[in-house]
Formats: sequence, C-alpha cells, structure tokens
Amino acid sequence: MRKPIRILSFVLMTAGLLFFSVARADSSLTPREIADSVRPGVVKIVQHVQGSAVIPVISIDFKTMAVTTDTSQMPQNIQVNEFLTGSGIIVTPDGYIITNSHIVSYQTVKNIIVSDFITQAVDDGFAKLNDEEAKEISAKVSQQDMEAFSEKIADYILRQSQFDLNKTITVLDPSSQSGTLEELTAKGFNATVVSVNDNFFKDDRDAALIRIDQQNLPAVALGNSTDAYTGKRVFILGYPSTAEINAKDLLAPSFSQGTISATKDSPNKDFQVLQTDAKISKGSSGGPLLDEQGRVIGIVTFITSDLAKQDGDSFAFAIPIDTVKDAIAKNMISERVPPYRTGDFYTQFSQGIFQLNNKHCGIAIKDFNNAKGVNSAFFPSTLIDPYI
Repeated sequence: MRKPIRILSFVLMTAGLLFFSVARADSSLTPREIADSVRPGVVKIVQHVQGSAVIPVISIDFKTMAVTTDTSQMPQNIQVNEFLTGSGIIVTPDGYIITNSHIVSYQTVKNIIVSDFITQAVDDGFAKLNDEEAKEISAKVSQQDMEAFSEKIADYILRQSQFDLNKTITVLDPSSQSGTLEELTAKGFNATVVSVNDNFFKDDRDAALIRIDQQNLPAVALGNSTDAYTGKRVFILGYPSTAEINAKDLLAPSFSQGTISATKDSPNKDFQVLQTDAKISKGSSGGPLLDEQGRVIGIVTFITSDLAKQDGDSFAFAIPIDTVKDAIAKNMISERVPPYRTGDFYTQFSQGIFQLNNKHCGIAIKDFNNAKGVNSAFFPSTLIDPYI
C-alpha cells in the first residue's frame, strides 16, 4: 500500500515543481533583483580606431542644391585616434554579445571625422546667400527636401574621402581595478565582429553581434517584442558617460527605470521603435531594455536630439529585440547565427529568488551558490551573499 502513496507523492511533487517553474517564468522581480540578475551580463565595449583620413574641401550651393569639391583648396589630412564606448549584452555563455552597430562599425568614426567639414561647408554655403535669398530658400525647400539634401552632402563627402583606419574592439574586464580608459582597454578581452550593419545610419537597424573567447559567461534572458506596450514598466542597465564621476566609475554600470511612453514608427516606417522615459545618455547605447522579469525586450540605441531637447523632455529609444535578431541574422559576416542561450548565473539566481520568496530557503541557498559558478571575471563577488 505504501508504493502507490510514494508514486502519488512523487507525481504531486513533480507537478508542484512544474508549477513553480511556470510561476517563476512569469513572476515579476523587484528592481533590485532585476539589476542583480542582469548586471553581470551587461558589459562595456570600446572601439579604438587609429589611422589617417584625407578629406576634400566641399562647396555647397543652396540655390541649386548642389555639392561639389572645391579644387582650389588642398584636401585636409587628418590623424585619427578615437575611442568610442558603449554597452553590450551577453547572450550566450560562450561569448556572443549583442550591441549597436554604431558602437563597433568603422562607419561611426568616418561619420565623426567628416561631420566638422560638413558643418563648415554648410555655414559657408549659407554665408554666400543674402537675406532675401535665404528667406526664399527657407520658404521653398521643405524639411523633407532639406533632410534629403543633408544625406546627399554626407554621402558625397564620404565617397570623396580616403580612409586608412585600423580598429580594435575590446570588452572591458569587469574585474579590473580602476584605471584610464586606455589602460582598461589594454587589459580587456579582444572581440571579433560577427555581424554588423554599416548602413545603420540610413536604415536604423542599428544592431551588431560580437564575440569574445570566454566560456561560462552570465548570459541574460531574451524576451520578445510582442509584450512591449505603452505603459509597460521597463528598466535600463548600461554605462552612461554622464554618470562617470571619476576613473573608478568606468566599470560601474547604471540602472534606471521608467515606462514605455510610446511605440513609434522608425524613420523608414518599417518597424516599431520603443520610446521610454527611463534615463540614458551617451554610452548607454547597446544596453538592454528590460521587462519586469529581467528579460531583454529591446536594445537602447539613441536619445532625443540636442535640438529637440530645447523644446521639451528627453526620451530614450530602443530597437525591439525581435528586430535586433532579424538585423543580426541579415548582416552576418562569416559565422552562423548562434542559438541564444541564457547562462547559468541568470537561471540559478532567478530560481533562487523564486525559492526565497516562497520560503524554500534551503533550495534557495543551493541555487544561489550554484549561481556563483560563473566566469569569475564577470561575477561581482559581493552580489550573491546578501541574498544568502
């Protein structure tokens, strides 16, 4: 008679564990729990570009909306030594990291190099107009036409310029001690670019995939974009430059929260962009937009422009994670798209939180201790002990 009881007990216990598993997947975490579960899997990325560029002097005629090379002036020779920083999200335990293309693409540096020359050419072009001509052009040329002309100018100067550049992509070692950006970069993990969209500044599908040669990394969980709706509570983790008070802050991520304040068409109207009032700044790009389960539903990509900020509030904008994955798959360089897998840290930590909240303390402690078995460079030693 005892055997059926044992079988029944086993079935009930198994059913209970299945129930726990389903509940855990849908259970909301506190902001602290979200920050702690995701923090080891959000990294700081540095692109260091060195080399030279030869930039022609261009002339802009606003009367005819034409751009030409000013052959009466010698091209400018520029020495390049740029450090660009951003955030990234570990998405597999064996080293794959999602970020923005503008963080790891040569195109970003090229755009930066020519931007001052474009500004100067625009100023010179306007200076050639008298007041009456300037008013006439302003009345005749629509904003859409002016945006198209601006793109024409950028395309022209980029085509006419010569670039001799070398870049290195580095994921900073979170366990490093404080130091300058150059010192931390030298000690970091070299990364290879697996997928990049160099056309991000035109199609807005600003997503890239890089990889470092490391194992057992704390990969975070990816959600899906269908759950992103106006009014949804969201969180952001990244490395905003405005939060850096001193050298020690270069490796200290910042956590902010808000709501999805709107979903809007992308500039090309081919996908939806998620708008949030959660705070970000330069350096947050490539970091995760998280839901209340700590799952990535988008990647932070840009912020309200400086010009628009003068008229009101500043917002952050994220590309939905489903669009990110599609863009990565489209722009693979040589490898296949990896299967995105959550790491042991996120899984064990989340299970520990669930068990702790349900007063299963012995199981929770076991889960928390199991969460410690992650790549030591990416695990803050003080993260788990408070929960235990």
